[in-house]
Amino acid sequence: MARKIHPQLELILGNNTNKTLQNSARDLTNSAVLGLSSNLGIPQVTQTLQSSIRATDGDTPGQLYTLTPFENKVPLPGVKFPDFRSRVSTASIPLNTRLDGASAALRGGIRGGAIALASQTKFGPYTVTNREATYGLGDPGNPYALRSDFTAQSHVATFWRNEKRKEGKEVKIGKWLPTINPIERATQFRGDRVQVIDFGQRRLPDSMQWKPSFLQGNKKIGQLLNKLNLTEDLIKFYFTGPSLQAGNTIDIDDIIVFRANLTSLTDSFNSQWQPQQMIGRADPNYIYSGYTRQINLDFDIYATDRDEMKPIWRKLNALASYTAPEYTKESIGLVGPWMRFTLGDLYVQQPIFIDSLYYTLHDTETTWEINIEQDPTMMQAPKKISVNMSITIVTDELPQKGGRMFSLAKKFNAAGY
Repeated sequence: MARKIHPQLELILGNNTNKTLQNSARDLTNSAVLGLSSNLGIPQVTQTLQSSIRATDGDTPGQLYTLTPFENKVPLPGVKFPDFRSRVSTASIPLNTRLDGASAALRGGIRGGAIALASQTKFGPYTVTNREATYGLGDPGNPYALRSDFTAQSHVATFWRNEKRKEGKEVKIGKWLPTINPIERATQFRGDRVQVIDFGQRRLPDSMQWKPSFLQGNKKIGQLLNKLNLTEDLIKFYFTGPSLQAGNTIDIDDIIVFRANLTSLTDSFNSQWQPQQMIGRADPNYIYSGYTRQINLDFDIYATDRDEMKPIWRKLNALASYTAPEYTKESIGLVGPWMRFTLGDLYVQQPIFIDSLYYTLHDTETTWEINIEQDPTMMQAPKKISVNMSITIVTDELPQKGGRMFSLAKKFNAAGY
């Protein structure tokens, strides 16, 4: 005999999700029992029971997820990529409401709280977690962006102004300033915000500053505006000068940021043992004599917009220069440069020096900027570059048995610097 469902509830479920009221009630019961058994330390009992119930009830793994039927997906005003998952309101069907981010929110995660809040609305959590809005893309799909002039750069462009100024004891000539070209100021950036981050000297909290501030002279207001100009990558990936150790939010040094399009990452730990021949034994004893650690890193760089060409090549040039020595007036000797490296939470501002750096500037997939309009600010250069690096990592922590070999902790401050 078929089970009866309230017609209104059936209509809501049918229009918004592949769930039914029966399997929703069953899931709620199973979850309650599972939570109880987990606290008692015997979750396997409930897991076995759940599997048996689902097998006999004809349930399939696909029904474990609430998905809106394709024919009922209605575009939401102002939401470019609406969530594909069900948007059943809490008041209508509380058993089917998604709880994305709720657990992370209870652990104190700021973004987890935003995801949890968005999951309770008709917009869905994807509105605060998609790559375009959150992780550094511009607005590449906007057909209304001003592109009537294909030579136009966007509002993130900079220009070089010659001027003599004194910074401390140094006299510097010229600096990069935000564009004043009216067409560029009115042109929306549609590329990759991470790739367009220029090489420069700034504070570690400003490492992901993707567009310059107009108020260069006012330090406090400029730093405040810089926070509005920050972006982020899916994985943190940048190199800095040596003074920007983890936790340093004040000093200024070189910052080189790339999009984390990683193709390979290896980390080798090498112990060194010296054989010592002893009288009376044919085989030697071994004496521990040293330790080295080396990272091999490969990543690809793609220029997706005119504005990205200059900063990409400035960063590639700056990174390559860290393989060459420094010359000082105090000594005729060569000073070897070293830097710091951040990749996710594995390596957070760890001291390194570059053993080798290899750029693949052209292959069968490479396209070039040919600068057909002879723009004096544009160069003929590849739009795709593959980078292969061999790095010796020193680490801030003393390498020892039982010690910390990876960072894996945001112990420096609340922002993780």
